[in-house]
Amino acid sequence: MEKISPPLKLPEDSVVHYYDPNDTFLYFESFAPFLDIEESLKLIKEHFEILADYTYCDIAVAGFLPIVIDWNLAKRIYITGDEYKWNWSELLLKNTQTLNLNIYYVDNDYRKYRLRFDLFNERYQKICKNLYNFNNKFKYSDLEECFIYQWKLLRIAPSFIEVEITTQMNVHPLIYPYKENYVMMNRDQFIKILDDLNEFGIRKSMHLSFAGAGDPLLHQDFGFFLEASIKSGLFEVIYIETFGDNLTEDKVKILEKYNDYLILIIKIPTLSESLYEELMGKNVLGQIKENLKKIPETLKVYAEILRIKQVEEELDLFFDFFKNTSIQPIIGKYNSYGDLLPDFRAIDLEPFEKDYCRNLMFSLFITSDFRVPICRQDIACKFSNFFLKEYTIKQIYENLYKYHINFINKKYDEIIPICSVCKDWYVFLG
Repeated sequence: MEKISPPLKLPEDSVVHYYDPNDTFLYFESFAPFLDIEESLKLIKEHFEILADYTYCDIAVAGFLPIVIDWNLAKRIYITGDEYKWNWSELLLKNTQTLNLNIYYVDNDYRKYRLRFDLFNERYQKICKNLYNFNNKFKYSDLEECFIYQWKLLRIAPSFIEVEITTQMNVHPLIYPYKENYVMMNRDQFIKILDDLNEFGIRKSMHLSFAGAGDPLLHQDFGFFLEASIKSGLFEVIYIETFGDNLTEDKVKILEKYNDYLILIIKIPTLSESLYEELMGKNVLGQIKENLKKIPETLKVYAEILRIKQVEEELDLFFDFFKNTSIQPIIGKYNSYGDLLPDFRAIDLEPFEKDYCRNLMFSLFITSDFRVPICRQDIACKFSNFFLKEYTIKQIYENLYKYHINFINKKYDEIIPICSVCKDWYVFLG
């Protein structure tokens, strides 16, 4: 597990021509050191008994069970250069009416934890090593104990880092956090963040988001920050959240240069100019629409409208607006950050029972003035927080563990005052 060998490179002919028509394939997304043999045999047996084309377990987290595939499906693997890729999810979606798809069921659904137990990347390799040292015969049925008593084996590093490089914006919104006096993070501070994250010892296993209470494209050193982030090798994906009014040709060229790593999210709360001005304090919607026309198809771009009362009847129109473009419309969950913003929610999707806080488990928020609040819901840092000049990120993340446990034990008053009434504890970022 210290060193993972690359997969064998088979000649193209061996994949396409040499096969037994009765073959069935087991598909793994990565090496699976904790493959549950007993449960896997049950899954395979069920696949044959019902003559399925494709059998998988929707409940079991990755690493314990294989996907079983009939040859007629498996031979649709396509080869690009030295890489073998199989876009099975798209294939299944397009052929649900003609394929015999079988879903295998196991007890206990752990999908809510958003964890894998294979060697998919360095984060999960490290988690698997922890579990192996803890119990070298670890099985799927042992997971429940980990999620109750052994969180430190799993919570090894933040997976989502949100960095507010500036609080500057060209609008004055009612529905997004706004800070009157804007602050710019400097280059040395940002480099310290990258150096600190390197201490966790995992590469390409985190998601970075340039967001917070500001528009990152307005920072004069945005290009430097982006390039430094990519060169660090730390991040699998980098998100950039912008209002889109400053998406100039120069900025687009910077984004195009690194488009393999980036996801651009343009926050557009409405397509109505009068309502836009009401919600955002200034009407720049015309400029945003012009900028949208200049976005190349090579960029991964999402246009986000929030699910708020004021635009509930506009959602279909919003999706239609982007129908013939490369921009994907999405609906974002409205966040009032406790009582910082008005409650404009159109619907309350909060689960009945609070199990664990996704923010305290996975996320870190770093403000432009170099502070880390206990939870990103305290985006204005009104409550306890850590000054990054005095701590490393690893020290802060380890310190935050007690708050994660407090949440699980429902001791909300020992975290921050807004914790007990928070409506966003169940929301995953990234």
